[in-house]
Amino acid sequence: MNQNAIMTFADIFTTVDAINIPVIQRDYAQGRQSAQEIRQQFLHTLEQALRQGSETVPLDLDFVYGSLENGNLSVLDGQQRLTTLFLLHWLLAGKENESEAFRQRFTHNGKSRFSYQTRASAAEFLDALVIADPARYDFSSDATPIDEQLIDSPWFYLSWLQDPTVASCLTMLCAIQQRFCFPQGDLFQRLCDRENKRIVFHYLNLENFGLSDDLYIKMNARGKALTDFENFKAWLSGRISQWPTAHEFSLRLDQQWTDLFWLRRNKELPFDTLYLRFFMRMAFLLACGQSGKTANTLTEDDLAWFSLLRDAQSTFSPLEFGQHSVFTIEDLAKIKQVLDYFCSDRATPDAHALLTRFITTSDYLVQAQFYALTLFILRQDNDDGEALRLQRWQRITNNLLRTMRLDYIDIFIRVLAGLNAIVPHAHALYTDLTQAQQRWQAALGRHSVSNEQWKEEILKVGLIMQNIDWETAMMHAEDHPYLQGRIRGLLALAYRANDECHDRAMFTLLVEKSFRVLDRRIVEHPEHLLERALLTQDDYLVQMSGDRYTFCHPANHSWRDRSKSWLAVVEKPVFGRLLAHIDDNDVADTLRQLIAEVDCGGWRELIVKHPEVISYTEERLLDKEAENIYLLSKSTRRGYFFELHSYVLAERLRYFMAENALPKGIKAVKYYWTYGDDQPWLEITLNDDTIRYACYLKGRFAPWEEKDNDGRIKPLPASFARQAKKLMPEIYPAD
Repeated sequence: MNQNAIMTFADIFTTVDAINIPVIQRDYAQGRQSAQEIRQQFLHTLEQALRQGSETVPLDLDFVYGSLENGNLSVLDGQQRLTTLFLLHWLLAGKENESEAFRQRFTHNGKSRFSYQTRASAAEFLDALVIADPARYDFSSDATPIDEQLIDSPWFYLSWLQDPTVASCLTMLCAIQQRFCFPQGDLFQRLCDRENKRIVFHYLNLENFGLSDDLYIKMNARGKALTDFENFKAWLSGRISQWPTAHEFSLRLDQQWTDLFWLRRNKELPFDTLYLRFFMRMAFLLACGQSGKTANTLTEDDLAWFSLLRDAQSTFSPLEFGQHSVFTIEDLAKIKQVLDYFCSDRATPDAHALLTRFITTSDYLVQAQFYALTLFILRQDNDDGEALRLQRWQRITNNLLRTMRLDYIDIFIRVLAGLNAIVPHAHALYTDLTQAQQRWQAALGRHSVSNEQWKEEILKVGLIMQNIDWETAMMHAEDHPYLQGRIRGLLALAYRANDECHDRAMFTLLVEKSFRVLDRRIVEHPEHLLERALLTQDDYLVQMSGDRYTFCHPANHSWRDRSKSWLAVVEKPVFGRLLAHIDDNDVADTLRQLIAEVDCGGWRELIVKHPEVISYTEERLLDKEAENIYLLSKSTRRGYFFELHSYVLAERLRYFMAENALPKGIKAVKYYWTYGDDQPWLEITLNDDTIRYACYLKGRFAPWEEKDNDGRIKPLPASFARQAKKLMPEIYPAD
C-alpha cells in the first residue's frame, strides 16, 4: 500500500486481507451514550456527503495511521471512523438488498475482514453480524430499533452486551438506522464507488514498525497506547507540514511548552489532558471571537461545536477539527505567541494563575478573562511600560467581566466582540476610556448590560489621574471576593459633599473596615452576628423578586451570587451606618454589643433576638407580605415555612410552659409549620382542655380555622390579647 494513499473504506480491502483493531487500542467510543453529539454530527456529515452529486468534492476524513504486516492492517489511529464506516456499510447493504455485495467485499471464509482484537466478544459479534440474514431485519423508519432486533436474534449472545465495543456498535447502528431511514436507493453503491468517491481518507503507512510494544515505545515514551493529545500532535504535525516554521513549532510543542503543562498536572488531570484542553479551548476562543454569531444565528451545529471545544471532555476528533477549518496557520501563529509569552520572564504570576484556571475549569468568566489576556499578548510591545499597561488592561476588563452574567454562549460571544473592539485602546486605556466605552457598547448592542460599571470605571480613572495613589487603594478594594471590581458603594461613602470630592484617606479606612466586617469568619459566623447587627441599624435585606428577600448568602463565585448578596448590602446606606460603629476592637465583639443594645422594635428586633430563625432558612430566604414575615426552609413556600411573629410568641409561651409559669388560663401550646397556601398557626390548650387556634395576620393575632356549630370561627380567650402584648413588647410598645 502506498504511503499517504487517498482511498475509500471499500478501497482499502482491495489492498489488504483484513483490518484489525489491535489489543492495545481502546474500545469503540463513538457509540457511547455520552458521545451523542459527536455521533449525530458525524452521521449528519456522512449523510450530506453521500447525498451530494458526483461533481462535488468528496468528504475527507483526514489521516488514518496503521502498520501493515502479512497482509493485515493494524490501525493505530482512525479506529473510531473506520468502525463507524464499517457499520454504515453493513446497514445500508441490508437496507438496499446489497448484502451479497457486502459479503463478497467484507468477509472471507465466513469471517469479517474488519475485526477487533481488544476482546474476543467484539470479534465474535462482528463475525456473526456479517453473515446474519438481512431478511430477518426491518430497516424502515417505523421499525423496531435495530439493536433490539439484533439482540433478539438466535445468534446473539446476551453476554456480548457486557463488551463496551459491542454495546457501542449497537447504539451506532440505531443512530444510523434513524439517520438513513428515508428511501434513497443506492447509498451503498455510492459508498463503494471507486470512480466517484464520496467519502475518503488519507492512509499513512508506518511501514518501518512492526505491531509490537516497540511501536508504542517509539511513539510514546511511556510505552502506553497513544493518548488523545499524542493523536492530536500527529494530526497537527500533518497540518503544519508546509509551514516554513513547522520544525520550530514542533520543537516547542515537545519541549518548552510541555513544561508549562507538566508543572500543572495532578492525579485527576495528567499533563497531556491539560495540554490538549489548552489547544481545544484556544480553538473555542478563536472560533467565538471570530464568529460574529448572535443568539438568532447560532445553529445546533454551532452549539455542538462550541460545546465540544469548551468542555474539552470528548476525545480528539480529526473529523470535526478538519470540517471546521480549525487551527489555521494564522490561529497557530497566535497560539505560538501566547505560549511563548508564558514561557518568558514577562509572564506575571497573575497570568500564570489565570492559565491554570483556564485549563482546569470551564467557567465562562475565566475563559473571557483569558481571551482578554490573549488579545493583549498579541499586541504587546515588549518595552518597559508593558507591565503597567497589562495591569491596567486586566484591571478594567476584569472589572467589566466580573460584573456581568456570563452564563450563555450568545452573551459570551458578544463580550468577546466587545473585548476585540476595545483592545486597540489597550496601550492607553486610561486616557482612551470614554472611546473604549463607546466601542464596547457598539459591539454589545442591547447586551451592553455593564453601562453602570463603565461609569464607575471612568470615575475611578478620573481619581487615579488626579492622584496615582488612588490606584493601589482601589485595586486592593476591587480584589475583595464579595466586591470583585465593583466598589461604588465605598466610593459613595467616601464622598465629601461639602468639598465635592472623594476623600482617599476616608476611602482607605472604609476599605479596611469592610475587609474586617466581610471576613469569611464573620459572614459565616454561626451566631449570624453580621445579619443581626445590620438589622439593629435598618432593614438591610436584599430583594430577590416580589415579596421575597434574602438575609444574604456567603457564596461569591458568580456575579449572580454577589449581586443579590453582600455586594448589594455594601451599596446600601445601612452598611455605612454599621461601619461607623467599627473601631479597633474585635469585630465580633462590636457586633455582639450592637445586638445586645437592640431597640429597633418590630420584626427586625424579633429576628435579632431569635437568631435560630435565620438558621432555619436553608436558602437564606423570607417572604415579607404586609406585616407578616414568613421564614422559608426552601426557596419557595412549597417547602415548610413559619410566620415570624406567631413563631416567637409560641417559643416564649413554650419557655413559660417549661417553667410551669404559663399565663393564667393556658395549659399548653404547640406551633405548626406548614407549606403551600396554608397559614402557620398556634394550637392553644386552655385549662378546661378546650383548644383554640391562633395565627398572625395583618398586624395582629387572630383566631384561626376552628368553627362552632353555627359556622363561626371560635374566638380566642378574652385574656389572650393582653398576654400577647405582654409577651411581645417588640410589636406592642408600652402605652
